Amino acid sequence: MSKQGYIQRYLLIIRLIRNHRYISLPELIREVEDGLVYFDDTEDIGISRRTILRDLKEIRSGLGISIEYSRTENGYYIPEDEDQVSDIERILEQYDLITSLHAREELSSIVFPERRKPRGTEHLSPLIHAIKRSLVVEFTYVKFNNAVSRVRSVMPYALKEGRGRWYLLAIEIGENVRHAGEIKSWGLDRIKDLTVTGNRFTKNPAIDPEKEFRDVVGVYSNNDLPSKFRIVPENSFLIN
Repeated sequence: MSKQGYIQRYLLIIRLIRNHRYISLPELIREVEDGLVYFDDTEDIGISRRTILRDLKEIRSGLGISIEYSRTENGYYIPEDEDQVSDIERILEQYDLITSLHAREELSSIVFPERRKPRGTEHLSPLIHAIKRSLVVEFTYVKFNNAVSRVRSVMPYALKEGRGRWYLLAIEIGENVRHAGEIKSWGLDRIKDLTVTGNRFTKNPAIDPEKEFRDVVGVYSNNDLPSKFRIVPENSFLIN
C-alpha cells in the first residue's frame, strides 16, 4: 500500500468515529473494510484488529487527534472539543479536495472540479515563520482591480481566514504610507514574490489582532466594489 493509501485509511477511521459515536472495534473494522472499496490502492492489505489499533495509535500521535475509548459504551469516540472538531473538519475537507483533484486525470470524463486560481496558501508557512520571529516581510501586491502593483514592506501580526480566503494582518512601513501605524489586511492570493527579511521589528503591545477580529465573519474592501456598492457591512473589516 502506498503512503496515500495509509492516509486514506487514517482519515476514513477519523470520519467513521466522528460520525458514529461509541463505535465498537468490530464495527469499526467492518466499516473500514467496506469504505476502502471506494478507493484505489487500498485493497492490497487486510484490515485486522491489530491494524486498526495501530492506526488509532498513529492517528493520535501523528495527527494529534484525541480518539478515546469508553468502557461504559464499549466504543470509540472523539471528545466534543470545539477547536478539535474544527481541526478535524478542516482535515477531512482538505482530504476530500485532494483526493478529488487526484482523480481528475483518471476520471476527467465524469468529474469536473472547478478551475480555481491559486489562493496563496503557499505563503502560509513563511508568514507564520515571520510572525513568530517578528521579521519584516516584503512582497509585490496586486490589487483586485488589477491596478499597478508595487513592492510593500510590512510588519506581520497575524493570519485570518475569511470566506475561503486567507489574509495577512500587518502594518505597512515605508515612506508615503497611508494610515501609517494601522493594521491592514492583505489577501494572500494577491501576494507575489514574498520575501522574509532578516529585519526584526518590535510589536506594538496595544495591537491585539485576535481580539479586534474575533467576531469578524467577512472581509471587504471599498476599493473592490463599484462606487454605488461601497459599504462596509457589520462585522467586516477593510482590506487592501
